[in-house]
Amino acid sequence: YRAQQQAARTIGLLSLVSLALIFMVLYTRYRTASLALIVMGNVPLALVGSVAALWIAGLDLSIAAMVGFITLTGITARNGILKISHVLNLVLREGLPFDRQTLRRACLERM
Repeated sequence: YRAQQQAARTIGLLSLVSLALIFMVLYTRYRTASLALIVMGNVPLALVGSVAALWIAGLDLSIAAMVGFITLTGITARNGILKISHVLNLVLREGLPFDRQTLRRACLERM
């Protein structure tokens, strides 16, 4: 029991560190906090969905579930990065305006 609590604390701490590092990498890549926050804003939404899935399935929060949350965070961040990059490519390479239609097109193409 003690080892499981220690592992849960370690994973929690490492998760916070990894989120901070992901934000720093995104900020250095895009040179703006708003685009980095757009990508990072998807992470809590994905985690809410995964907690709801655990609750619906009747499962407890375990170390394996926490590792899954970390994996989900990486996948969510990657998908956000790909969407932002696609929008920027449409704006810079194809000369489209940065508006709702371009954002919608990019999101639909990435889906």
